[in-house]
Amino acid sequence: MLLTKRKLLIGIAISETLNSKQFYELFQKLNDDVSLNHPFVLGDVKFSLPEETSKWLETFDWLASFEKMKAEKVKVLTILDAEYPRRLKEIYLPPMVLFYKGDLSLLNERLVALVGSREHSNYAKQCTKIIVQDLVQKKIGIISGLAKGVDSLAHLECLKDDGKTIAVIGSGLDVVYPPENANLYKEIGEKGLIISEYPLGSRPLKFHFPYRNRIIAGLSHGVCVIEAKEKSGSLITANIALSENREVFAIPGSIFSSHSKGTNQLIEAGACLVSSAETIDKNLHYFP
Repeated sequence: MLLTKRKLLIGIAISETLNSKQFYELFQKLNDDVSLNHPFVLGDVKFSLPEETSKWLETFDWLASFEKMKAEKVKVLTILDAEYPRRLKEIYLPPMVLFYKGDLSLLNERLVALVGSREHSNYAKQCTKIIVQDLVQKKIGIISGLAKGVDSLAHLECLKDDGKTIAVIGSGLDVVYPPENANLYKEIGEKGLIISEYPLGSRPLKFHFPYRNRIIAGLSHGVCVIEAKEKSGSLITANIALSENREVFAIPGSIFSSHSKGTNQLIEAGACLVSSAETIDKNLHYFP
């Protein structure tokens, strides 16, 4: 079987035989073993591939897989491609392959990730609406995770205001999760950009979402937590952003509200307090 390094990366991603860490470590070995554009036979690099992955690739129907992606209007971006953002390439465990649907040029915009509770308060809803409206006016794109709650609110408001939004999801691009976001998913795919490191058919497994969060943080130029309880998953994204030298923003809330305990603690720890989109605009620095 004659392959290129790019095609091999896509095949491994579709196989789902390696987790993100194993895939990255394998990629580093391939950099030493295989040149970028020189075709090679799979057997030549088999010593670098786990047995399960090698066997899977040997029987993989490449044509059928690519035809399915074409039918679903899904395209592929690999870490080898010129369009792959440098800022994402530099994070811990950058995704080797991204499957996407929509306008890839949105990755070149100034982007802020808006994240928050799935079970949000009315205060969070009001804040999200006002902040997103003003961010759109300032030509700042919105990244989020298409989850219930604040994520969905941020995407919806951005689309309503004719802004630019990117959804990073924890399943294959043909698996809408949560199902009630089917219409929102369709609209983002048509007007924005949907990204996943998981191939078609991949289910939204629980461990996918922490991995998904590193991509949200890595693609953004900063992360704003709208509302978060003390142990909210949104704080994971904020901590990843800090570790990757992204600006972290948080909207303060009542000291009597459990919904705002996480965001208030972020501010105490040094996150930039947000009272308006102006704060984000002034402190959100673009880099490619």
